[in-house]
Amino acid sequence: SVLDDPTSGAGAGADGAWARLLADRGRLRGHAETGVLLSLPSSEQAEVSLLAAVEKLADAMSNGTALGDFYAHFGWSSGEVYFEALGEAQVMLVDLDHNDSDDRLAIVLLAYQMASANLARRAKAPTAECTLLLDGRTYENSGLTVWRTVRLAVRLHALLFKRCGLAVAPIFSDAQGALGRAAVYLGSSSATAEAERLAPGSGAELQQGSGPGAIRPNFRGAWADAGAAGQRTVSLWILSGLCNEQAEDVRSGCSSASGGVRFVVFEQAQPAWQSVEVPKDAEVQPNWDWPPATVE
Repeated sequence: SVLDDPTSGAGAGADGAWARLLADRGRLRGHAETGVLLSLPSSEQAEVSLLAAVEKLADAMSNGTALGDFYAHFGWSSGEVYFEALGEAQVMLVDLDHNDSDDRLAIVLLAYQMASANLARRAKAPTAECTLLLDGRTYENSGLTVWRTVRLAVRLHALLFKRCGLAVAPIFSDAQGALGRAAVYLGSSSATAEAERLAPGSGAELQQGSGPGAIRPNFRGAWADAGAAGQRTVSLWILSGLCNEQAEDVRSGCSSASGGVRFVVFEQAQPAWQSVEVPKDAEVQPNWDWPPATVE
């Protein structure tokens, strides 16, 4: 690694410019400690792991006892250990368009994992709560992506907030503008009225812009109550492209003024559907064959 010790580590002499930068301490204004974990399972291993997770998820959705144990399937020993490692708030950068089957599954898996861990934690802290934010700002000009993000957030929030203490909320720069575009996509006079039909009470929360399930303009508040200064942790799941506003949120979290947020970043591998032709008017991700007829 060229980021290793340039004089004695494995990266010795690998990058002269990097070595000179480290030698001139006066030019190094700040630094961040970074650890990278890389998982490269085989296709067979990945499929077995995914199938097991989906089977456990099905049990958690239908059985209260299974829900309480769901997070442990992923190797966590306690709810306290889970939130200490990943933070009280997790943010998923999402793109819920017509190709969204993989993203939706990832969102549902994480929502139930967080809810399960919080249920376990409530044995000692009955009022404990946590937050999952679905950030769709990169594609917020699309009424389709806005509505699908809002719809999933509303449903998960209604299922898991009162029962487990998990708040699920969408993020869009301009809440009313985003809801307006969603209404146009739906052919409706009001997207909040459509949300209300999905989950009573959600429409008012979206319209008023307040409450744990309301639309937020950014995720800078995610670390406000996530621990003492210097100990705040926020997990960031990158399931879509990043926009400038999202990058600014991360930069703000890393600044000293914010107390030094620790980000745990998850980035997905290239999904298989990127090699599958998807008609522009398709509402559901199509089945795919191997080898694909076309590769883009």
